Amino acid sequence: MKIKNLILFIGLTSLIAFSSCKKDEPLVFASMSATIGDAAWSATPAAVAATTYSDYLTIVGYNIAGQYMLISVHGTTAGTYDFEPYTADLKSYAIYRENKDEAGEDETYYTKGGKVVISSITDGKASGTYELSMVKGISLSGIETLEVKNGKFANVPIISGSEQ
Repeated sequence: MKIKNLILFIGLTSLIAFSSCKKDEPLVFASMSATIGDAAWSATPAAVAATTYSDYLTIVGYNIAGQYMLISVHGTTAGTYDFEPYTADLKSYAIYRENKDEAGEDETYYTKGGKVVISSITDGKASGTYELSMVKGISLSGIETLEVKNGKFANVPIISGSEQ
């Protein structure tokens, strides 16, 4: 239910953001993409948004296939944010969810390491890059890992949360 609410929130926010553009300004869509494993992945432009809460910036992108990438960093300014795996003080993290597998179970991966570079936060929009090592967990075949390369996000609208 939370994911449906988040998708609805992102969709409504995108509609509001696009309707508030001046007529003489070109329409620039948000984007989020990466190479996940060996496959190209990209989010649907209207389903990419970011939010700030306390000292965190969270960026999320969904696509029509139901996959999503969520990246949260401890900071709200441009800079490099490293993912430190397996620490008690989890400051930055990422989650990638694929489609459900044949048994109907989620294929969810969590951060094992990597970094996010936020190159700019301008006019309420974030842009940057990311590289991640992710892990699904322990299964009968061992620990399943996933590499995320060439990750990019651009013109992602930031919705301010509370506690700032």
